[in-house]
Amino acid sequence: MIVVKLIKLDEIDKSLIEFIEGYPIIEKETFSCFRCNKLREILAKINRKTLLLSGIETRICAFQTALDAIK
Repeated sequence: MIVVKLIKLDEIDKSLIEFIEGYPIIEKETFSCFRCNKLREILAKINRKTLLLSGIETRICAFQTALDAIK
């Protein structure tokens, strides 16, 4: 699992911290996660071909990430 958060928003909710402990947390500046070099570097290292996306702003962030993943 890779956790990505938008820099402009508040911190990750405290109720989620125990579930994401030990996983990389990447801060992004844009809606799409794929415009963040760190995410692409991690995915290249683990050679992942399939992604499962989830998020709070599905119609914006998850959608933009999915579009960029297809590219």
